[in-house]
Amino acid sequence: QQPQQQQHVTQKSQKSFISDVCIAISSSRRFASDGSESPVHYLESLAKKLYDPLTDEQKNEMKIFIINVDRKPADYSQPFKVAKSFPGVELIYSPSEHSIQSEGLFGPNDWDTKQKRWESKQVLDDAYLIEQCRNTGRAYTLFLEDDVLPTSNVWAKMEAKIEKVPDNYAFLTFYNPSAWDKVYFDLEEYNFFCCTQSIFFKNSRINPILDYLRQNFAQQPVDFLLGEYVKTSPPNGHVYVTIPSLFQHVGAYTTLAQRTKNPPQINHESYSWLPFLLQPSKISNNFLTEMINKFDLSEEAKSFRHDAHFSTSFEQ
Repeated sequence: QQPQQQQHVTQKSQKSFISDVCIAISSSRRFASDGSESPVHYLESLAKKLYDPLTDEQKNEMKIFIINVDRKPADYSQPFKVAKSFPGVELIYSPSEHSIQSEGLFGPNDWDTKQKRWESKQVLDDAYLIEQCRNTGRAYTLFLEDDVLPTSNVWAKMEAKIEKVPDNYAFLTFYNPSAWDKVYFDLEEYNFFCCTQSIFFKNSRINPILDYLRQNFAQQPVDFLLGEYVKTSPPNGHVYVTIPSLFQHVGAYTTLAQRTKNPPQINHESYSWLPFLLQPSKISNNFLTEMINKFDLSEEAKSFRHDAHFSTSFEQ
């Protein structure tokens, strides 16, 4: 009797939290270095991992906006499939004025200029997407890039983090790419420098962030703009990081073929810390010692798996 009662309470708690969160996902086709389309369907994999662990009741509490930002939206089928297959998913498109605003900004029509136009349009699209979540009246927006996967029990983990974190944040990052120059504790204040794989906003303080992105959309990519925003927005300009990452980056193919490596490689991959500690030649002795002193890795080794409690990510 007692275990059943405890399970019921957990499901009720998760359902309530799920109904407080709107998920915002920006998605586009990805390409190999030769220009062919990626054989990996990142968006469908992400949706499946988000929904599969949930009860039917919890699935009906989900709200997801997917913005199809592909240059040829009709040629990109994944968003249509996800919207048809999962409850609570709404498909939206980039407003035409975003392309008009970004097209006239830069000079020669070379590859660098095209990338800058793409980045500036992406800022406008992301602000528009997040705004749709804000307008739902839900308490939080979880912004995800389409090439991430949640770790196990991610909803329970997120809820626990929100209950513990100081309520003075501009946003939280549930993904830590880490420059490996500092070892962070869980929910420690974080010197945000990139990336937007998994960003969590409180909607009651999101309007100044949207205003800042729109006012500066042509200056820098969206993650750099967020980094600049938090430097100028006290008292609610703090960023906190979850250690380990709650979402893992799995994208080896990019939206621009010129940026995909041959063979494809993940630029900011999520790994368990344990394999690194078993290969100390890959990291400095000082770092290894600091890790062992801060965390009880011997216990983690007993229950290790790829997406288990002790995982993080780093730049290759």
